Amino acid sequence: MASGRFGKEPFRRPTSAFSNAHPAQQPQQQPSAPINFLPPSNPLAAQDPLQRWQGAPLISWGLGGSVAATFPLRVPRYTAESKVPLMKCAPGEIKVRHVRDVVGFPEAVSSFPGPLVGRGKGVKKDVGGWISARVSEMEQAQEDPEKVLLWKVLGVMVEFEGVLEGGPEVEKAVRAVLWPEGEKKDEGEFSTGYSGLQAPVQQGVLQNKETYSAVDVAEIRDKLLSGDRTAAVWLAADKKLWSHALLISSTVNQDLWKQVVQDFIKTEVKTLGAGNESLAVLYEIFAGNAQESVDELVPPSARMGITMAGGAVDPLKGLEKWRETLAIILSNRSPGDVEAIKSLGKLLASYGRIHAAHICYIFARSITAFGGVEDPAADYTLLGVDAAKHPRTFHTDTPAILLSELYEYALSLAPAAPQTGIPHLQPLKLHRAHELAQHGFTTEARKYVDSITSLVRAATGRNMYYTPAFLAALEDLQQRLAASPKEGGQGWLSKPSLDNISSGLWGTFHKFVAGEDDE
Repeated sequence: MASGRFGKEPFRRPTSAFSNAHPAQQPQQQPSAPINFLPPSNPLAAQDPLQRWQGAPLISWGLGGSVAATFPLRVPRYTAESKVPLMKCAPGEIKVRHVRDVVGFPEAVSSFPGPLVGRGKGVKKDVGGWISARVSEMEQAQEDPEKVLLWKVLGVMVEFEGVLEGGPEVEKAVRAVLWPEGEKKDEGEFSTGYSGLQAPVQQGVLQNKETYSAVDVAEIRDKLLSGDRTAAVWLAADKKLWSHALLISSTVNQDLWKQVVQDFIKTEVKTLGAGNESLAVLYEIFAGNAQESVDELVPPSARMGITMAGGAVDPLKGLEKWRETLAIILSNRSPGDVEAIKSLGKLLASYGRIHAAHICYIFARSITAFGGVEDPAADYTLLGVDAAKHPRTFHTDTPAILLSELYEYALSLAPAAPQTGIPHLQPLKLHRAHELAQHGFTTEARKYVDSITSLVRAATGRNMYYTPAFLAALEDLQQRLAASPKEGGQGWLSKPSLDNISSGLWGTFHKFVAGEDDE
């Protein structure tokens, strides 16, 4: 007896049952049999070309975020002539549900504590908690680190009420976000501004070590005796006597001093090997070459698409040093460094690093333009999205709208900041109000409409973003929300209370007795 899977088989199988000569064929799925419906007794209804007597689901979208739906009931009827039952359709139960229970809405979006502008510091704790929750979600989902970094910068900005510089606590918080590697160092190492950001020093002897000789110094002295300080500067630079060259050039003019600094960076800093790009940028800023300082990260030839002969190193590798570069600039503030930060943002944006670029724009907000896509002078329109590249779809990016509203709120927390909001964001916030109303969040939509209306009224003078079409859309949504019932109601027909019914009946009765009824 052959042993089966669960024990002994009750009968002996033929040998052919174990043969592979005829492999078993997979059973094919048979099409479902058509359903036979019982036609209605009314001949006119039976001739309906749409055959609506067979039943169909009905869905109706009502006001106030309610959805009414009914599905037909199919009752089998048996006849003596047929062994197959005939289905007779009957009206099903009408169920009214909230739209948010039918159409999913992200919890992270619905829990956003907006609108924010005009509410002051009272919601700062709630906003900070919401940002922290979103950052944790993005980190767990392993989203783009630069996107997460942008959210963290906004969190610091909200925590310190619109300020990102000017105090030891906020500067420490900014460094902890931009360059957390530096926080592992001792606190004292940040006193110099750079030691905490320093890359590992390569072992070796500098090839251009500055050495002094009596002959070299005598030649520089002779040039100075003849009154030719420019010649003395270049003589000292050729002999790699940088202290002499920098000192003398600082007494000639600013342009000559900048050229000497550039030669010093090229000869002394870059020869140390890779990893010192941020230091080269900082020295360029010290020399007053703020806008050209980003050339130390990506040379102009690489940005123009020109491949230099013998260039084995990736010329775009310096872009990966943008965080370190921004951190070292912010740790060593100097006049004109915001120009360098803005140039760094433009460089990152040109290579599609939008989140990184917008971080730089935030730190250079005093000279960057945060405006609408219609404004040619605007550097950015929404945080986290390239509106210039996607002018027709950027307004549908809900996370970018929320992030920009956080930025608007953080700016409003700054001392003496006007509470008029950012004009070009109001149409985008109106779009969010429409989205909330469509998903049944009528209370939140009303709050947005009221907030936008107050900001529009507080604006002084004409504004290019407050167009007649925008104002008409704002008024239309306001009227629609005013006509819709409040959340928690039973649809657009509110349930009458017994008090209203009784008061209405007794009022009619008293009028009839007193003879006040016209009829």
